[in-house]
Parts: sequence; structure tokens; C-alpha cells
Amino acid sequence: GYNKVQVYQERIEKPINVKFDLSGTAKGGIVDFIRDFLKEKGYNNFLINAGGDIFASGTNLKSNKWKIAIQDPIDKNKYSGVIEKRDTAIVTSGDYERFFMKNGIKYCHLFNPKTGYPGSDITSVTILAKSTAYADAIATAIFVMGSKKGYNFLIKNQIDGYIIFKVNDQMESINTPKFWDWLIQ
Repeated sequence: GYNKVQVYQERIEKPINVKFDLSGTAKGGIVDFIRDFLKEKGYNNFLINAGGDIFASGTNLKSNKWKIAIQDPIDKNKYSGVIEKRDTAIVTSGDYERFFMKNGIKYCHLFNPKTGYPGSDITSVTILAKSTAYADAIATAIFVMGSKKGYNFLIKNQIDGYIIFKVNDQMESINTPKFWDWLIQ
């Protein structure tokens, strides 16, 4: 629990059995590091994809904005929509790539820190932001919050997002109003 950790300017105090895991933002941070490196070297048009953590910079070879498909969480041969963007991080977190089944229950890699177990009505959440690490952290947090609380968080904090969630074994989706400005299909 975070409440067992005390952070001071020069040190952190925590019980010996408390560990820190930064994997919720590590991939996004690495993408941002590579983005900054490429920009320092004079490259402006590139796309970095680190398994769901994407940064689209500038334009593609045809001088158009980058088109990024949002994976359909049920059918890997389909997509839920296509975003057309540049100079933007597009991060998707979901329960359909890294998971295992036990006794008919799906356990994915995203855990609720309050319960210590995976579990959310969300199947996929996509976040748009300027920073990939930020988008990565927000996508993970929204996933854990669940669709209603997560959507309210996005609206309150003016974050562009798209959530696919389950209702009685049916897939539904909800998005922030500005998200559709970027969606082309």
C-alpha cells in the first residue's frame, strides 16, 4: 500500500517487504527517450511502436499524418477505429494480449492495487497525450478504475480517451468528446 511509504526530499522510508515497480510507465518512458534522441539527431518524421505504446512524430512518407489503428480486443483481424495524428502519443492498455485463464477466469497483467487482483469491466483503453509515459500511466490507471470512474476521470482532467468495456458479456465503448476529432474510421 502506498500509505506505508514516506517520501522525503532526500530519502524514501518503506517497510522491507514493499517494492517499487515502474512497469506501468516504463515502456512509455523508453518511447519518450527514443523520441527525444531522434529529435536531437534532427529527425522529425518517425513512428515508434513499443507494443501498444506509440509516438507519431511529423508525417509519414507520403507527408500525411500517421494513421494508427486501435486493435479490436475480441478479433485480432479487426480494429475498433483509426486515429489520424502527428506529434502525439497513442497508448492502449488492454486485457487481451497478456493474460492467462484459470478455472474459466481471465487473469490479465493489470492489477488493482487496492485488491491485489486483476479485475475491471474494461477490455481496452486508448489514451492520446503529448508524453508517452504520461499516456501509459493514465491508460493503466483508467483500466484499473473501471469504465465509469475512468471516464469521469478523463472528462474531469480533459484527457482524450476511448474505453471499450464489457456489459453482460457484450462490448460497449465510450469516448471523450474530443477523441472523435482524431478518429477517421
